[in-house]
Amino acid sequence: MEKLKVGVFFADSSIECGGTFIYANGLINMLLKDPRVEKLVIFYSKEQLEYIRKLANTAEKVVLVLVNVRGSKINNVFYKICNLCDIVSEIFPIRRLENILKKVTCWISPYRRIFERAGIDIIHVPSQTAPVYGIKCPVVITMHDMQELHYPEFFTAQERVFRAVHYKRSIEQSDLVVVSVEQIKNDVLKYFKVPSSKVHVCPLPFAEEWFQDSRWTKAEELRGKYNLFNRFILYPAMTWEHKNHLRLIKSLYLLKQQGITVHLVCTGKKTDHYFQIEKEIRNLGLDQQVSFLGLVPEDDLIGLYKITDLVVIPTLYEAESQPFFEAMRYEVPVICSNVTSLPESMGQKEFVFNPYNEQEMAELVRKGIFDAEFRQRNIVNLRQRKLYYQSIHSADNFLNAYFYVKSHFAW
Repeated sequence: MEKLKVGVFFADSSIECGGTFIYANGLINMLLKDPRVEKLVIFYSKEQLEYIRKLANTAEKVVLVLVNVRGSKINNVFYKICNLCDIVSEIFPIRRLENILKKVTCWISPYRRIFERAGIDIIHVPSQTAPVYGIKCPVVITMHDMQELHYPEFFTAQERVFRAVHYKRSIEQSDLVVVSVEQIKNDVLKYFKVPSSKVHVCPLPFAEEWFQDSRWTKAEELRGKYNLFNRFILYPAMTWEHKNHLRLIKSLYLLKQQGITVHLVCTGKKTDHYFQIEKEIRNLGLDQQVSFLGLVPEDDLIGLYKITDLVVIPTLYEAESQPFFEAMRYEVPVICSNVTSLPESMGQKEFVFNPYNEQEMAELVRKGIFDAEFRQRNIVNLRQRKLYYQSIHSADNFLNAYFYVKSHFAW
């Protein structure tokens, strides 16, 4: 059996990153258990020390490498030079000049020597940009979404420019691009000039826990800690505008007008958009019905999944919905919007709604809480979908992609 020495650049991941942090956890858990991975080198930052200590005891093949260059003067200079090279490449799109600039940025990178000294066959960066490209082993990145191309109104001009420049460099200069769903692959091929063979669809294995561990906080402790109501719906998501919290809240107001009180608990980092959400909650008089807990520990989040009546995912854009898969894992009824990959994940149209239609959303929320037959059909559907996702050999997709890029790599 051919084996690989795989590096995972975990240093940029944190609980504040939301889904990308859970993705990185799932990736590491998968690679830990795969016999084709001879050595797993995890590059971490000092802020992750407590978390990383637990990984150190999980398997003999794990090697931990501290990466402590973020925020340093040399790293700041490196990124300024990278940005300058990007600008020059755009102004003078000459292939020979581009190649020279790539070599310059690689040579001065503080990460190059760290990765090359680790003795790995491949480095996987489970986020959309890598700290360095063009090193002596293949660089694999994960593109999680390209929503700025579909909903530019949710981004400032500066954010769109940042994504355009950095994602272009990431996709073109990385040796392999991993995506979780076919939709993102289609976006990459449509908007960037790369061959189809460079983009591999590799969903995380559903059989693995995507959290750090599977412990959870008990119901009584959660209710006391967060002052929870006996019955509530759950929406775990950062308060980005495309996550559509506002319309979900308005759907609860429609139910309230019908004499139906539904309590909503939201988790996830609060962005600047949260202030608009908070204002709408006050305007609609829903202060006593809606709770935003912010970031919560993993064991609390798992506990919330286990005691909620319904998980609601009203997002306008979703590449791969981790809340959907966690609801499926814990067999909690879930309803979701009919966008991107969500209808395919759900399988049954009965449980999806138009995210722009607050009345439609409100009706499914009502049924998801109070209609016993609807809830039972939902759970049966989730069990069927779980069996389907468990039958997918996801680890094979990742390892085949790694072996492919290694065999085609030329430095």
